[in-house]
Amino acid sequence: MKSHTKKYSGVAIPMVTPALVSGEIDTDATVRLAGNILDAGAIPFILGTTGEGVSVPDDQADHLVTEVMDYVQGKSPVYIGISGINLETTIQAAKRFADRGTSVGVVHPPYYYPLTEIQLLNYFTAVADASPI
Repeated sequence: MKSHTKKYSGVAIPMVTPALVSGEIDTDATVRLAGNILDAGAIPFILGTTGEGVSVPDDQADHLVTEVMDYVQGKSPVYIGISGINLETTIQAAKRFADRGTSVGVVHPPYYYPLTEIQLLNYFTAVADASPI
């Protein structure tokens, strides 16, 4: 009989991304928030379903992911929202975030054009095939 084990389990908390008055991400506050989530026994989910992930510039997102991953130091998985308006942007984000040590990419479909079920399936399959996470 084949044993089935879950690769990931537990509670993942979609985090808000605190910002400074200047509009820049408040990295210190974000890292503290991730720490609070970890202290509660849950998993941080950054740039996720709270909506701001698509509006954070790539350089700020990359810095945020690096800071959170440096803080976590492999003690917990970290989920990250990956979304883009086209396939290539999404795949590149998945690769960048994987290079920074993220564990799980939660991919959102392109958000502007309506897609059929087969188009969504093809999109997610293409991202999964090209993504290292």
